[in-house]
Amino acid sequence: IKQRVEAFDPKTDEKVIKFIATRDGDTFEELVAYQDVIDALNRQSSEMEEEFGYQSWDFEEILDYRVVEDSDDKRKSIHQLQVRWSDGSITWEPLSVLGADSPETVAAYAKEKGLLPKPAFKRYKRMVKTHQRMIRAVNQAKLRSKRKAKIYKYGYQVPQNVDEALELDRINGNTNWADSVNLEIEQLMEYKSFKNRGKGRIKIPGYQMIRCHLVFDVKHDRRHKSRFVAGGHMTRDPIESVYSGVVSIRGLRLLIFLAELNDLKVECADVGNAYLEAYTAERVTFIA
Repeated sequence: IKQRVEAFDPKTDEKVIKFIATRDGDTFEELVAYQDVIDALNRQSSEMEEEFGYQSWDFEEILDYRVVEDSDDKRKSIHQLQVRWSDGSITWEPLSVLGADSPETVAAYAKEKGLLPKPAFKRYKRMVKTHQRMIRAVNQAKLRSKRKAKIYKYGYQVPQNVDEALELDRINGNTNWADSVNLEIEQLMEYKSFKNRGKGRIKIPGYQMIRCHLVFDVKHDRRHKSRFVAGGHMTRDPIESVYSGVVSIRGLRLLIFLAELNDLKVECADVGNAYLEAYTAERVTFIA
């Protein structure tokens, strides 16, 4: 192969890649398509396997690690990895060879087996850190995009924090979100949900400091709803049951059917702020 050439196929009007190549050492040049070059390489590989018994294998996993003395120089050591190949065979291979062929696999094995502090695996430390940093960066980018993505329900944009809620009120020329926030705070105060311990960061023995924030939602009747919630991830997991029963559609239909069948009157009710009717088992404190 002497030169790569990019051209356009007049039939499909698409770009194709071809190569100027010599065949069998001849001096003339020929324009060969990319796929033809790949086919020729595959044929050569098959011919080598048939003629010399050559065959390539992929290793499946690294099994073990050892250090042996160099037969030519007793002062030197050879680091080897035991490998299982795709054909099922198991051999010892030099660390330098496997590290050059698949450094990520070697780095992952070294981390899993605690070999990174060893001098032979020093070059893989940075690779592990870079890989972890890349994974964290990708995850953080996903979280940022998720947080920044706008959410709409029933034609209304749902804010993700108080500042955004007040800004939406300003843009829409109303006080829907501000009213919902004030209503939530008023109900919390009405139920005497908190005990005021005064100003400042006061550490109370036996209580765990947590964070709290407001979440927002739009109901099916277009009511704007605000909820003051606690960071439950900062408290210990409860050992008792936290199951909350929910009536299924099938159960509701069965109830209405039996009421109609027996000429009974069905009444329904909504318990407002039901979560404020009980005391919390956790002993927590937060700064308002």
